[in-house]
Amino acid sequence: MIHVEYELIKHIINNLDLSAVKDAMVPAGDKVAEKRFNTAGANVKKLFVNMGQRRQHRLPEEHSDYKSK
Repeated sequence: MIHVEYELIKHIINNLDLSAVKDAMVPAGDKVAEKRFNTAGANVKKLFVNMGQRRQHRLPEEHSDYKSK
């Protein structure tokens, strides 16, 4: 189960396109809203990266992303 969770998290990090959300939430030319959106996006990405890192020690040892605890 952890292996599947890890692969899903990795896929989300590498493939999620937030441009449609950004277009809907950030008015054209609004630098403050754009900065807020970019900061929030970076924070959310960091959450997903941390979730993935917390699962690496539980991956099969032969997995290329395995890290011992």
